[in-house]
Amino acid sequence: MYLITGGAGFLGAHLARRLTAAGESVRVFDVGARRSMSPSVEMVRGDVLDVRSLSTAARGAHALFHLAALLPRGGAPSELMHGINVGGTANAIRAAIEAGVSRFVFISSAEVYGYPAHIPVREDAPMEPLGVYGRNKLEAEECCRRAWREHGLETVILRPTVLVGSGLTDRFLLLLLASMARNQPIAVVGEGRNRFQLTGVEDCADACWLAASVPGIGGEAFNIGSADPPPFVEQAEQVQARTGTRAPLWKVPQEPAATVLRWLGRLHLLPLQPEYIPFLYQDFVLDVSKARAHLGWEPRLSNVDMLVQAYRWYLNRRRPSGWQEVPAA
Repeated sequence: MYLITGGAGFLGAHLARRLTAAGESVRVFDVGARRSMSPSVEMVRGDVLDVRSLSTAARGAHALFHLAALLPRGGAPSELMHGINVGGTANAIRAAIEAGVSRFVFISSAEVYGYPAHIPVREDAPMEPLGVYGRNKLEAEECCRRAWREHGLETVILRPTVLVGSGLTDRFLLLLLASMARNQPIAVVGEGRNRFQLTGVEDCADACWLAASVPGIGGEAFNIGSADPPPFVEQAEQVQARTGTRAPLWKVPQEPAATVLRWLGRLHLLPLQPEYIPFLYQDFVLDVSKARAHLGWEPRLSNVDMLVQAYRWYLNRRRPSGWQEVPAA
């Protein structure tokens, strides 16, 4: 049996489907069942701040996927974020040790690297995490490494970039999809030649499955992301060609655009955190060769594939009157 904390979320729902499709027993531990699940999935309502309920949920689990986290949205207090993202991870580790779980897979974030000096970013790159969330994830990673060193719990850390696919919840990407659907202008900061790597949520679910089953990888961390992402303008052109959208790209000079964006960020008028603004015009690409070599994992979806998939989902699930339904093929 596999336990997924935060399993009612975006990645958790995809991972649960991936596991049940393989014939595995799945138990989801979450503060609320916000997503429809297969009847074969056992739902357990609980909070990662409650170690007792976590320990009960972990009984009988072969592996534990720790996905539960609080993202920096809606002005969440930093103390609450630390309590859930770090304290909740420590509680999940404790529950796993007490229950005799064999493998603990922790979903960290590419944000632990900060603004990288060298592209692509390897797992051994310097850690200069972005914002409260990045710092939380790095501290939680250390909890995992300590559990491996001191208790022998086989922890495996995955560091995906922004997750994209059907059911995505990222506010910035949802705004981008809305602009595409309405053929509204999409602002491009600078020349749009920067590359920002995305991660297909289905590819990340595959990586989770492998991280829980491949032997001999205890204590390791792996980057997860798409292969060879093209520059932003090329992605946009390919997405337009495949979806038929006509949203024009408006190039805005980098310096004034960055200044305005920082100002809007301070006023909390942006759909992304201020520390993410540089990624609108800087490269951010992870080296995923370690995951390929040691997990046997291969990203199946390109940036363009996953954006097209997300766009079709957006139209078919959120279409108002007058919009044309787009087939899934």
